[in-house]
Amino acid sequence: MNEETLEQTLRLGEDSVTEFKGVSKSNYKADKSDLAKAITALANTRGGHLLLGVEDDGTPTGVGTVAQADELMRELL
Repeated sequence: MNEETLEQTLRLGEDSVTEFKGVSKSNYKADKSDLAKAITALANTRGGHLLLGVEDDGTPTGVGTVAQADELMRELL
């Protein structure tokens, strides 16, 4: 996804193929159960995009440092 497409996605918000998931700002962790449900829903439909570090209103809040983002991804696998 290029920058222009990402900006448009954030403006348009969530839909049947786009899901935003924020992470805890205190420890940059995500709710694994909630993520599993979102991934399953996307997999059982037409697929789509799951954007971590984005709040429900489309505000990007990030996933911390590169090391914290890497750790978050390892935990999700």
